[in-house]
Amino acid sequence: MANKRIGLVGLDTELAMLLTDVLADEGYVADTISADSFGSHHPGESRPDLIIFATSVSPERLDFLDRLRTTPETNAIPVIVLATLSTMWDQAQASGNVYAVLPAPFEIDQLMETVRRALAQEPFEARVQSQPTEPDPQVLEAASALLSAERDLMLDWVQQVRTVEPFASQPGISTREFLNSLPRILHALVLVLRQQTPVDVLTRDSEMQERIREHARTRREQGVAAAAVVREYQVLRQVISRRLRRDLPADYLPEVVDQLHYLLDEAIRITVTEFLRLAEDGTAPGSDPR
Repeated sequence: MANKRIGLVGLDTELAMLLTDVLADEGYVADTISADSFGSHHPGESRPDLIIFATSVSPERLDFLDRLRTTPETNAIPVIVLATLSTMWDQAQASGNVYAVLPAPFEIDQLMETVRRALAQEPFEARVQSQPTEPDPQVLEAASALLSAERDLMLDWVQQVRTVEPFASQPGISTREFLNSLPRILHALVLVLRQQTPVDVLTRDSEMQERIREHARTRREQGVAAAAVVREYQVLRQVISRRLRRDLPADYLPEVVDQLHYLLDEAIRITVTEFLRLAEDGTAPGSDPR
């Protein structure tokens, strides 16, 4: 926790001052940052380890999340979004660099617990980006296109997956419940692709595996079977492939699609393994297995 820096973006002056004091009491260093000037730091100036971003003040500024996500120097920084409108909540949650979305007004204790969890360990994305890489230009272009399109991809995926069973028969699952942790899984996979990290990273990184297992547990608690979660990943694969075919030359596609398919297959394998583990443990759907 020591020396962790938190950037405050889009908060009104009074709230920013309050959060600065509360965060200081927890040992964090908080700075107010302008969304317009973020990224214009002087060389050597440290970037924040976490950003708290209020969409309620500037709901049109979701492009700030996109700029963070598509900039190599900032796309590993987790973001906590404070949202007042449900449409802003859904849009923010669909952005894979968003760690959590909290309703505004919010409970200070809830925010601080979310901050502590977000900063408990170095994010998977930061670890991936710290590894040496010699990315293939074609793969790099594909990954950059996917980073730019992440929010649209996830919202397109929600519309598509709602048309297949068992989700078509469960209209009560909200968009945010559908999204769950899947945008963060996609964001991590795209950065693995961008950095040309060895594709077996999912079998070696415990945090990344936990993200995938968490999504599986949530679906099971919603009464969704393993086969349906596998179908989710298959629909996501289709949505991504369709976007790549639209945005990239045809000769770029085979290598990129093959790598993405492998990564998504690994996510499916981890998902099925988690469902089997829960069944063997006798954990009933709807209960907390942890």
